Amino acid sequence: MIKLLATDLDGTLLEENSMTKRNKDAVNKLQNLGRLLVIATGRPYNGVKIIKDEYNIRANYFILLNGALIVDSLGSKIMQKIIKKGIIKEILSKINSDDIAISVESGFNTYLLNDGDNLPYPRKIRVNSIDEIDEDLSLISIYSPNKNIDKIEKLKNEINEEFKDEIIAYRNDVYIDIVPKGCSKG
Repeated sequence: MIKLLATDLDGTLLEENSMTKRNKDAVNKLQNLGRLLVIATGRPYNGVKIIKDEYNIRANYFILLNGALIVDSLGSKIMQKIIKKGIIKEILSKINSDDIAISVESGFNTYLLNDGDNLPYPRKIRVNSIDEIDEDLSLISIYSPNKNIDKIEKLKNEINEEFKDEIIAYRNDVYIDIVPKGCSKG
């Protein structure tokens, strides 16, 4: 008997940003049986709440920001790992390119540090400096709008080498997501 289902969101529960009838029916059946549902994703809470509300998903827990933040069904924080602001500043100083968009995440707010208007996140807050942000941060997202994969891959490798004791950087197509070491949505 299944007691708990943990599922990824994008590409698993959602296909092209919508839920198939088959997946809706499976989630409804699971919920009607009183089983636990955990959604694990790289998204922040705001990005999951939209999906949760649209499809009436009553997940018990959400593992967010690639494992850096865990919240309950109401969005209350259970656990959060943070990236030290000094490390964020060092990483940002390595990116001296106009063709890279950078955002940082608390899990509840997305802060855009440069040309992040192309980033598909709800509730974006534009800031000029990391020093303007007064909350703990758990994810750095670096995006190449012109899809320069070689540049993104090289940057990811440099970040992983230099900061290997503190963080880990993952590349997902034209994004690099950077989270505290030890975080994983799986």
